[in-house]
Amino acid sequence: MLAPYLISALQCVEAGTAPEVVDAALEAFGMPMGPIELVDTVGLDVALLAGQQLVPDEPTPPRRLQQLVQEGKLGKKTGEGYYRWEKGKAVKRTVKPSEIPEGLAERIIAPLIAATERCVAEGVVADADLADAGVIFGTGFAPFRGGPLHWRNTENTENRETQARSA
Repeated sequence: MLAPYLISALQCVEAGTAPEVVDAALEAFGMPMGPIELVDTVGLDVALLAGQQLVPDEPTPPRRLQQLVQEGKLGKKTGEGYYRWEKGKAVKRTVKPSEIPEGLAERIIAPLIAATERCVAEGVVADADLADAGVIFGTGFAPFRGGPLHWRNTENTENRETQARSA
């Protein structure tokens, strides 16, 4: 479930969104760490290999990820990846809330939600509540949101209610 989310974030960077903006959007959503910083922390070589194994439908890994790995820039463990690392911390510029495109976090989280739904539909997980708990405890999904499926259902209900009030 985590791999599609990370790939989605990396694709946003490929498309020109700054890594800091991607991370700020997901941290504002409630994730404990942004996905780009997470990939840098895990190691870009590990992320590349894991992505190829866990998301075989993804035809080509993000070009920038491949380039950084080829250059030996593997993230935190080498001191440079998507970020430069000093004293164990990513060096990032501060992102203002106004710099975060509307819907960016939701767009990046969508593949994680889809993967969670598939796991429930295929019987990998018994029900949505267990899937939500697994994603919260296993990946750090923003706990106060109740898990990805709960959040999606709540978000859809709130959107329908807002639309009904506007009509």
